[in-house]
Amino acid sequence: MELDKLDAQTFSNLIGDLGFSLLPPTHPGSPGYSGLLVAIRKRPTGEHFDPQTLILPLYDGEEITWRRLSMLTPASEVEHICPGRLILADRLGKRLEFFTFGGTLKVITEPDAVLCAITSPAPILELVEEQETVADWLAAEAEAIWARTRSKWGIQDDEFERRLAQTSPLSLYTSTLHSVLSHWKQGPGLEQTHALLGEALAKERHWLKNQGLWPTTPLTVEQLLAPDL
Repeated sequence: MELDKLDAQTFSNLIGDLGFSLLPPTHPGSPGYSGLLVAIRKRPTGEHFDPQTLILPLYDGEEITWRRLSMLTPASEVEHICPGRLILADRLGKRLEFFTFGGTLKVITEPDAVLCAITSPAPILELVEEQETVADWLAAEAEAIWARTRSKWGIQDDEFERRLAQTSPLSLYTSTLHSVLSHWKQGPGLEQTHALLGEALAKERHWLKNQGLWPTTPLTVEQLLAPDL
């Protein structure tokens, strides 16, 4: 979806009366989706999940801040999303979580709604409570790998955050997949569930290679985000 051509009418045609909608994945085997549309409405319908706030990390070129977008506190028209979790919350306290490798947020502010479109060249993962899906497993592995890499930056924690935010989503995604698959080995002692999850990511790597999106010499996250000497 081309964000520069997105207007309120097109957004409405895509999302209808829903509070949020996930855009189709780039291919059937993808662990995530190509985009996420969120409609924060002044008057909730009460017939489905009605987001009241969208919580996400944004980067303005210098600082990373967690923002809580709502009817009262909309964002600028276009924002840079940092890698990490996105949270939708409604008036009843229910929360839905998603995970990105970075992306772009476009906001259309209307009198009765704040319309948010999130897109990324890397899959946007939908996280499901108490289930071990490919998306949940990949998000958990990504967070663990990023945390280990962050620890190598020592007191330069803010610098790591900026490096993470400045890394292209597709580069971070392929490096994360490479790191996960480098540590994942299928063996007789491996649980069947983890074996199937690993196979799904291996197929995703194969698809990226066929599309010319996999680096000739892939880097692990540790290499991609290594601290400056």
